[in-house]
Amino acid sequence: YQNNLRGFYMDFQEEAPGPLLRTNDDLIDAIENLDDLKVEYSSKYDAFYEKYCSLEDGHAAERIVDRFF
Repeated sequence: YQNNLRGFYMDFQEEAPGPLLRTNDDLIDAIENLDDLKVEYSSKYDAFYEKYCSLEDGHAAERIVDRFF
């Protein structure tokens, strides 16, 4: 996707909030060690959330409908 289509609007390898897994074995290992990954990547998760998700509260559609009607 990154190189063959339109790419990313961010530096995905630097800002992705978790490990970049390239094989099925990597994925299986990550799932089996999910608690360890949560600890290892907690600061990246927090930074990603602050930059891209901090305004999300799950009520965007509700606010649009309220303003429209």
